[in-house]
Order: sequence, then structure tokens, then C-alpha cells
Amino acid sequence: MRYDPSNPRNRGSRIVGKIKIGSIETEIPIAWSRDDSIFMEEFLKNTKNGWVFIDNQININRLGMNTVIFDYNALNGQLYDHLNNSLHTPEVNESLNIRITTPEEKMKFRICSVYHKKFDDWKSYRQFFHEEKDRHEFVDHLRHKNELKRLENTEVSIYHNFLTISVFQKTNEKGCNLIVQARLITEDE
Repeated sequence: MRYDPSNPRNRGSRIVGKIKIGSIETEIPIAWSRDDSIFMEEFLKNTKNGWVFIDNQININRLGMNTVIFDYNALNGQLYDHLNNSLHTPEVNESLNIRITTPEEKMKFRICSVYHKKFDDWKSYRQFFHEEKDRHEFVDHLRHKNELKRLENTEVSIYHNFLTISVFQKTNEKGCNLIVQARLITEDE
């Protein structure tokens, strides 16, 4: 779906890239809108396969320390199940990589923290860090919250750029979002 200025309901909504997560066969479109409420109406209610969307304050081609992508129905609700199951299997390398492709960039991320977040915990979504102590708190938070033992020794620092994917599933057994955090890596890592 591209921006169509003749559609008054579209108001600047557009696909800004695609995300491929681990062994999932499908590339999922990443949507962005100037108005998140328009996005919710246009993209979530009118697409059977769902979308992931990026916060309207973020430019996906200029990553900050933490870029947040939200999913409410990607792959018709199957993304939560796939991530929850595949990240808890012995397969390590391929399932831990995330690729984002935009018209200007190709980015590769390595998953470094996976956990379930209660709805009232907002630390995972922090995107702006004005002081070094804030960056340290964020990195400590993602290390502390991690539920996957095999990720405990993953190198993370305040100098890395992170991607946070918040996957919501109404019927999940823990009653909260699955948070997948990954750090930007070079192509040869």
C-alpha cells in the first residue's frame, strides 16, 4: 500500500519498509502514519494479514538507540506464536536474525533479549536518551528482563542501536506482550 494523496482517509500513511524475522517465510510490511489513530483504523481493521507499524515520531532510516515496532495482528495473529515457539527451540543462528529493508537501507539485527512485558511496563518502549545514565538503565533493563538463557552472554552496550518489537496477542497465556529486542549488527556478524 502506497500513500495516495487522493484518498482523504490515508493522510500520509505509507509502507516504509519490510521486516523478515528469523525463519518466518514472509516479509511483513512496516507501516508508518502521521496519525496513529488513522493507522489503527486503516491498516489493522482492513487487512486480513495485519501489519507491523513504527511510531510516528521515528524515521526508520535514521535509527536512534531504540527503535520500536508494534505488532497487533501480523500474519493474522501468527507472529506471536511463531516467535514464542521458535525462540524457545534449540535452533540458534537463523532464528535470531532480523532483517529490515527500506528503499534506502538494508539492516541486520541479532536478537539479544526476549521477555514478556506487562501492559503497564513502558521501559522497553523508551526511544529518547538524554543522559548516559539513561542509556545504561535501558541496557541493564533489557539484560535483566531477558528470559532466554542462551542470550545471557550476548554483547550489548550503550553504544549499540536496538530494535524493539512488541508483539501483542489477545489470547496469549501470560496476558502480556512478547518483547523481542535486537541490536544492529554488521552484515558479516
